[in-house]
Amino acid sequence: MLFLCPRHREQLVCRPRTELLDLWLRWMNEAALCSAMDEHARAVSYSGCGLDLMCSLAARQGFHARPVATKLCLSAIYAARLLTAMGESDKAATVLATAFRHLGLTLGDRRVAGWSRECMAVLLDDGRHDAFFGRYLNLPLVPATLPVPVAHQRRH
Repeated sequence: MLFLCPRHREQLVCRPRTELLDLWLRWMNEAALCSAMDEHARAVSYSGCGLDLMCSLAARQGFHARPVATKLCLSAIYAARLLTAMGESDKAATVLATAFRHLGLTLGDRRVAGWSRECMAVLLDDGRHDAFFGRYLNLPLVPATLPVPVAHQRRH
């Protein structure tokens, strides 16, 4: 599942790493804002683009930096949570599998293998998502199920 088109991915990957990390944070903030405004599909797009960005950055730079692995994991958790809440559990599983696969590519690098394993374990355990997200990103995490909007609730 790709969120960034190949052209934009290619343009972004050429930018400095610090600029990309800043862009990731902006996209995650936009995802949270969209989610708060009940624009969940847009929120998925922003967090999914953040995931694609971190996957691309990891491929370019390698996983020599723990922040890239952490951000990759955070993006995947957020996008998957939104997709699950929207009833798209197959897509959520694809997002988590993509992140898991990219983290798995790093296990041969002893400098980050331990942290990569930890991130992989978090991705596999839904019960750890909230704590991980709360520890590494100060944004509200979407509940596993979305409330029914008042306009759609049945009146008695």
